[in-house]
Amino acid sequence: MLKRKITITTCFLMGLIITINSQNRTIITDKTDQEAHESAILELSSDDKGFLFPRMNSDEKYAIDNPAESLIIFNNETKCLETHVDGNWNEIWCSELVEQDIKDYVYMGCQHGYVSKVNKHTMQLDEEADLTYIRALEYYDGYVYAVYQPALYKLDPFTMNSLNYLDLRQFVTEGYEHSVYSSVKAYGGYLYVSTGYHQSDTTWLTKIDPEDFSVVEEWFYEDLLFFAHQMVPYNDESFIVFTCSGIATIDLLTMDIQIRKPSVERSWHMGIYLIDDYLFATVRSTDTESPKILKIDLTDNYNIVQTLEYDPIFYPEESDQFRLMTGDGNGNIYLALSWTLSRVGESSVVKIDADSFTIIETGPVLGDTGENSGGVNAVFYSDGYIYAGGYQAELYKLDASDLSLVDVYEKVVGHTIWHIAGY
Repeated sequence: MLKRKITITTCFLMGLIITINSQNRTIITDKTDQEAHESAILELSSDDKGFLFPRMNSDEKYAIDNPAESLIIFNNETKCLETHVDGNWNEIWCSELVEQDIKDYVYMGCQHGYVSKVNKHTMQLDEEADLTYIRALEYYDGYVYAVYQPALYKLDPFTMNSLNYLDLRQFVTEGYEHSVYSSVKAYGGYLYVSTGYHQSDTTWLTKIDPEDFSVVEEWFYEDLLFFAHQMVPYNDESFIVFTCSGIATIDLLTMDIQIRKPSVERSWHMGIYLIDDYLFATVRSTDTESPKILKIDLTDNYNIVQTLEYDPIFYPEESDQFRLMTGDGNGNIYLALSWTLSRVGESSVVKIDADSFTIIETGPVLGDTGENSGGVNAVFYSDGYIYAGGYQAELYKLDASDLSLVDVYEKVVGHTIWHIAGY
C-alpha cells in the first residue's frame, strides 16, 4: 500500500499561523493545529476577526486597469459588494439595492428615440425603453416615470421594462398629441402630471397614485397654459408653475390656481428652479427681446428683483433660448442654452451664482448640428458633474466646477433630449 507523504510548512507572522502543505492548500489562522479544508486552495480562520475586501468608490472602481473576471471589491460609496463579470461590475449584495444601484445611472428622454439608461462613470448605454416623444421624466421611490405623449409610463429602473401605463389622450384634442407641454412631479406620495395644449391655452392637471396608477383627482384650467416643463413644490402647501399668464401657485389641498405675477407679455417660460425663497425662471426670446433669467422673491409679493441677459451669446432677432435649469445644492445654478437660425452660440451651459446672480463659468459649445442650430435642452446635476442633453441625443458629462467636458455618450438613434432624471 502506497503512502503519500504530506509535507507541512508552518510560519508565524504577526501572531498568525500560516500553514502550507504539499497539496498546495493554505490556511491563515490564529489557531494552532488546523489545516485548510481539502476543497479550498486558501482558508481563513478566526473566531474574532473578519476578511476585509478592498474598499473604494465608484470612480476608483472604474479606474482599475483591466479588471479580472470575478474580481471583488466593496464600493464604499454605494455600500455594495461587487464583482466584475463579463466586462461589467455587478452587485453581489447591497445595503439598499435599488437606490444604490440607480446612483450609477442617469435616464434621458428623447423626442424621437428612446428612454435611455446610461452609466454615469463609463458613459455607455445600459438599457432602453422604446418610447418616443418624451417630454418629461421623474425618478421617484425606485422607479422612473416618463410622460410619453399622450401617456404616462412607469418603468423598471434596471430593465427599463414598462410596469404600468396611463392613457392621457382624454386630455388632448385628437390630432394635436405632439403640440403638448407636459411635466410630471412626485410629491407627497402622489404623481402630478400636467398636460398643456397650446392651441387652446388650456391645461389638465392629474393626480395619480403611483402604486396602482389610478387617477385620484383631475383639474381643468381653461385659458391657462402651463409653459414650464417643471412644477416646483413650495412651502409644503403649493406648486409653483409658469403659465402663459405669468407665475402661478396651485394650492395642494384645493388645487385652486392663483396668478401671483402677471407676465408683461406672452413669452415662453421653459424652466424654473427654487432656492430657499427665490424662484429662478427662464424666459424665451421674442421678436424684440433676448431671453432672460428672472430672480423672483417669493416673500415679497413675487417681485422680480433681478434680470439677467447673456448678451455675448444672444441677440433679439435670433431664436435663442435659455432652457432647463439644475442646481448643486450649494447656491449654484446650471443653465442649458440652445440656438437656431443663422448663428452658433458661444457656450451651451453656464454656471450662475444664485446670491450675486452673476455668471461665473461658461462651458464649451455642445450639440452643434452643423445646420446653424444646436446647444443643449436639459441639464442634470449629480455627484460633482453636469449631464447635458443635446439636439442629436448626445449626453455630455461636464465637470461642475469649471464646466470642462469630461466625456460624451453619442446615441446612434434619437433626436433632442428633452429631460434627464436620476437618483
